[in-house]
Amino acid sequence: MPDPSSELRSAVERGEFAYARELWERWFAELERQAKTGALDPAEWERAAALYRWSRGVLQAERAHLLHHLNTLHAAGAYRPTQAPSHPSFVQDSF
Repeated sequence: MPDPSSELRSAVERGEFAYARELWERWFAELERQAKTGALDPAEWERAAALYRWSRGVLQAERAHLLHHLNTLHAAGAYRPTQAPSHPSFVQDSF
């Protein structure tokens, strides 16, 4: 994978969270493979850890934003106007 951190960071910044998850899973699988073979570069591990910490903060902020929006919609729904009573028609349909 040619620079997974920049592609992943870009996906998170754009809000493409499903794609970011896919990238995380691929990158983690590669890191795991390298760790099992003893070829894991500590700098690569630290880069992944730093990106994880950054991503976690972004996702927590996004979650808070979405919860605020949901609460706003819930409150608006609680105070929505009730259906207006039907007004009597001036014209009667029985002739």
